[in-house]
Amino acid sequence: MTTLAASATAPTYTGVLINGDWAEPRSGRTFDDLEPATGERLAAVAAGGTEDIDLAVGAALRAFRALPWARTNPTERGRVLYRVAQLVRERAEEFARLEAADVGKLLPDARSEVELSAALLEYYAGAANKVLGETYQAGPGKLAYTLKDPLGVVAAIVPWNYPLPLAVLKVAPALAMGNTVVLKPAEEAPLTALLLGQVALEAGLPPGVLNVVPGLGEEAGQALIDHRDVAMIAFTGSTEVGHKVMHAAAERIAKVELELGGKSPHLVFPDANLDDVTRHVATGLFKNAGQDCCAGSRVLVHRDAFDEVTSRLKAAAEAVKVGDPLRDEGVTMGPLISQRQRSRVHSYTTGALASGACLVTGGKELAEGFPEGSTFYAPTLFTDVRPEMKIYQEEVFGPVGVVVAFRNEEEAVQLANQVPYGLAAAVWTNDLSTAHRVAADIEAGMVWVNEYYAHVMEMPFGGFKQSGIGKDYSLHALDAYCQVKEVTIRL
Repeated sequence: MTTLAASATAPTYTGVLINGDWAEPRSGRTFDDLEPATGERLAAVAAGGTEDIDLAVGAALRAFRALPWARTNPTERGRVLYRVAQLVRERAEEFARLEAADVGKLLPDARSEVELSAALLEYYAGAANKVLGETYQAGPGKLAYTLKDPLGVVAAIVPWNYPLPLAVLKVAPALAMGNTVVLKPAEEAPLTALLLGQVALEAGLPPGVLNVVPGLGEEAGQALIDHRDVAMIAFTGSTEVGHKVMHAAAERIAKVELELGGKSPHLVFPDANLDDVTRHVATGLFKNAGQDCCAGSRVLVHRDAFDEVTSRLKAAAEAVKVGDPLRDEGVTMGPLISQRQRSRVHSYTTGALASGACLVTGGKELAEGFPEGSTFYAPTLFTDVRPEMKIYQEEVFGPVGVVVAFRNEEEAVQLANQVPYGLAAAVWTNDLSTAHRVAADIEAGMVWVNEYYAHVMEMPFGGFKQSGIGKDYSLHALDAYCQVKEVTIRL
């Protein structure tokens, strides 16, 4: 167990949580978790390795087989999850400050994400005893019915952009269905996942049912997806790593649930309310510094409104106040997560310029007036972008957007679908027929009309094409964490 000196953003535990006990990693190594707004160390966190993963999976498997968690009355499982939710609410400010510091979020955004996480725990707590099978009278004296059985050990691997809610999106439905979990948080932002493990124990979750092993992706993450006793891999992250997860799962026919990248479009028609367009598109571009799989980074605008929308978005980008969300007044956008991520984002900017795109604003790393080691980047817009360019096709995961003109509805849909991703999209029009036609034709798992980030947790969240497989949120998520068994009886 590693205990840090108390401070506003210091976690209590930074070791590995295996079978209900906090311990130093068997690897004997740690890694520095840095605050992106300052470049300073927040904590030295356990670098769990292959042996730690093996122990955690073993503990989860024993808990699944020997402990009564899977056979516990679903109502009681729901009560435990509800107690976890209560403790998250009681410690909401602690969670929010950890999340804000670890990722570089605005504190109000971090608080909203903690509230969402508690609400998700409550939602799946309530859903635990509402999973029903089917019955069928197969003939005289014969009855058939289905059972929904838990899978076993679920590997939950989550990214750094929304660490707490994305962890809860895996953990809560998996536990509600009676599975046990090994949670591997991102090394860039592991702190709230560790606190979640602590809170789960305090709420009465039995040892081994939830294990948390921080570590590096190439070691701990790889060991987890390769482990023979992992029945399912639930992963949120890049499409590149999603390919590796699918390959590892294919080796032993393990189940997968993948929420991957996106390159989401806004389709702005000339009758749209441009005040609403400007406000929501700017949010879609710069929320969380653009580090969002749903980021609306392709702004497709009818040529009649193109100049006006571009001008408005330029002004919105230049009005963004970039700074330390926890220390500077009036900040509306924080840093990128790391130096590596900032370099990656900047490489897309320089590549777009080299390909002939026109830089409207931004396009630079921000250093002057910011702490050495910080990772701030200017809100960035491009025009004169062609669909074959990387800046159009690939996920940048930073505050970078492109504005592209279209002539008619057919071309707008074609441009929207001309990428390998299909996560989210927005349609901006006051014509209901246009909205329905375009929403039906867009290849995306979620289409929002005259709004952005309109998702609610009672609806399924997930994409088409290379944006993933399966759904988070809603009751649909429970289907991923169970297997259906048929029982037929001759009476």
